[in-house]
Amino acid sequence: AELIAEAVLAPIYGKAEIEQQRPFKTALKSDVWVISGDPARRNPRYMGGIFEIHISKTTGEILFLTHTK
Repeated sequence: AELIAEAVLAPIYGKAEIEQQRPFKTALKSDVWVISGDPARRNPRYMGGIFEIHISKTTGEILFLTHTK
């Protein structure tokens, strides 16, 4: 699920932006993978937003995608 998230997010927000949010938080909730960035874990002074993406475990479909400011 994280590889799919990266493949979708990198062209939109840039690979460097997504890499800064590692390690990702990943959870399976009702057959949906919920993956979000957590820049504070790596760099507490990070000032960018955080992504969140929901991916269907069954179909791989992107159900939701956002990136805060």
